[in-house]
Amino acid sequence: MTVPIKRFLPVFFLFSFLVLSGCGGGGSSSGVVGQPHATAYAGQYDGVLNLFMSGLGAHVSDSYAYRLVVGLDGLVSDSSPGFSGTGTCSDGPDVYLSGNVASATATITCSFPEVGTCSVTATQRMVFGNSAVSLSGSATYYCEGGTFSATVSAYLTKTK
Repeated sequence: MTVPIKRFLPVFFLFSFLVLSGCGGGGSSSGVVGQPHATAYAGQYDGVLNLFMSGLGAHVSDSYAYRLVVGLDGLVSDSSPGFSGTGTCSDGPDVYLSGNVASATATITCSFPEVGTCSVTATQRMVFGNSAVSLSGSATYYCEGGTFSATVSAYLTKTK
């Protein structure tokens, strides 16, 4: 079954973005960004991740439920409640807060039947406040089936 590219691009992006943000997708870890340390920003942050993608003959924008969790040691992890995807990606780096900021740049490899193997170069930045976090990021996908790019943004409020 062929998945329409406008439906597939957001799913592919969200899956690889979760891997970059510390949710493992298989494979070996590609390092650590920052150092473990106690942080006042520990907790759970929930909201909506907005994304825009362009390439492979399509322009797509969509929104997904999104959650960040900051551990007591400053490790940032994420998830998209209710999301499920197919394919595999190498793991992104473990990302720790540095002050009130967590940021990372990484290149991961993903493989999906719809676009083949892809090298994904992505950056993300999260800035934490007393009760919320703002997030921005971008990625370029160099796939056997073509090249596309994506940007994301989110404003998440602390819920726990």
